[in-house]
Amino acid sequence: MSPTATKSNGQAVGAASAPSNRQAVLQKCCAGTITMEEADKLLQQLEGPSHRTGGSGGLSVKVAVKGGVSVYGLSRWPLTLYVEQWERLLDYSDELRKFLQEHNSELKRKERK
Repeated sequence: MSPTATKSNGQAVGAASAPSNRQAVLQKCCAGTITMEEADKLLQQLEGPSHRTGGSGGLSVKVAVKGGVSVYGLSRWPLTLYVEQWERLLDYSDELRKFLQEHNSELKRKERK
């Protein structure tokens, strides 16, 4: 029975043999034991849901491979910091906002695409 087979009630069979990390999923896909669609579904499950914020900014966050928190949508590459760094930055947010207001005339703004 393949690792993606299902019981008559729709539950997955062979969960113990299901790949537990990204590399294992890719190896199974390359070996032909699972389809691309099955690999995609397994990778989405492993990565978990990304958390999108509202608005036109299109920001999203997810846990990075090494355990940091990555914010996507600010620039071409994600901004990744460890939890302690995010906490320090968030604790500093009032001072940062004040600085931005005080120096508004000196700062350049980049248009969103």
